[in-house]
Amino acid sequence: MSNPKSADYPKLVVSRQEEEIEAPDQGFTCVRIAELFSPRKLAFDLYLRLGEGSYLRVFRAGENFDEKELRAYEAERGVRYVYFEKSNRASFIASSLALLKKITPLAGVPLQTKFGVTRNLCELYVQTLFDADNEMLPELVKEGREICSAVAAWLQAQPGLERFLFELEYSDASVSAQAFLTGIFACVMANRFPWKSRRMNENLLLASLLADLGQKIFPRELQRLRPKRMNAQQKREFKRHPEDSYLMLSGLGVEGLNETVLTIIREHHEYCDGSGFPKALTADRMLQLSKLVVLCGDLVRASSEFLLPPGEAAKMMFPDFKIVRAHV
Repeated sequence: MSNPKSADYPKLVVSRQEEEIEAPDQGFTCVRIAELFSPRKLAFDLYLRLGEGSYLRVFRAGENFDEKELRAYEAERGVRYVYFEKSNRASFIASSLALLKKITPLAGVPLQTKFGVTRNLCELYVQTLFDADNEMLPELVKEGREICSAVAAWLQAQPGLERFLFELEYSDASVSAQAFLTGIFACVMANRFPWKSRRMNENLLLASLLADLGQKIFPRELQRLRPKRMNAQQKREFKRHPEDSYLMLSGLGVEGLNETVLTIIREHHEYCDGSGFPKALTADRMLQLSKLVVLCGDLVRASSEFLLPPGEAAKMMFPDFKIVRAHV
């Protein structure tokens, strides 16, 4: 998805009062400007990030949302993200979920719009999981099941998604971005199976969004490291996270968090040749859906690492790979 050019939007003229503020970065979260969809009246303040601990308030709660003006900020100032306070994240997730359910059956809403709403919804949900106290996990997992049900309904009704995904601008390396894209790719590929179903897509999505939850117990500096930059001790800690995720979630007793989901979470870094972790399982001991999630996770990570659209990353991994038009 390309950035808008300055010529696409009128010269930025600000009629509202901008305000610079100093605040800790950990109190904010962000979404891509190109994928922010809001009701006419804003429910909370929006900011641009000026630097470490420094923000510019560009819209206030209760003001009319002007998409063209926000895109003009993107075009003229070279920013791609708009920020809001984490305390408003639950409200944003709830409104995004309601919006996705509303626009899913509408043929006139572009695929790009539906994808943007879905990506923001899922990525902010994963961020919320990582920030939440453990006592909040049961309710958040229930919410995750509802989110995955809505996303699965959209996937079932969305033609043209496969080509769109493989031509995406490369993903960022954040846990939330990679969890979302892994789940979406897994569903798109699973929809080629004769036994495809909406429930299978729900399971794949939920497992992908929850799979790395065990990393939340890592020190923050370890959470930000890619495995190839870790030392031996850090790699040992990292390789425990599938089992940590499984143990953290298996005792919750949440309806919908079934054995299929839990098994995918436990196996999402295993490889058919036994070189994976944490159990060094081989193909005959792995769930078929786990293998699919492993493959899609590798694809998403390769796209991020080599700064390639997923289709180009797939060609690098599999020279005979070809993108074909398909309905999902």
